Amino acid sequence: MIPSVMPIARFLTPLCHEYWRSEDMISQITDIPVLFISGLQDEMVPPAHMKELLRLCKSKTVIWKELPYGDHNNSVTEPGYFSFIDEFITKHVAR
Repeated sequence: MIPSVMPIARFLTPLCHEYWRSEDMISQITDIPVLFISGLQDEMVPPAHMKELLRLCKSKTVIWKELPYGDHNNSVTEPGYFSFIDEFITKHVAR
């Protein structure tokens, strides 16, 4: 994540001890519905990273939603955020 957020600090990547193994873990989810909500202006989790997780996801039910103006901190305030979650839970979780 460091290179995508702050390219000049890419040499610090090996010093980062907090590893997010999202790519490894997402492919293990097969029977649980998954909702991806991507803020297209997200500077911490770039949309390209989210698209890669979407590609790797093996769940039978995978839903993708975009927030065109959402960044890492304000996506929760974007129109549609909570309705995406409500619709997902109603249709795919609380059956």
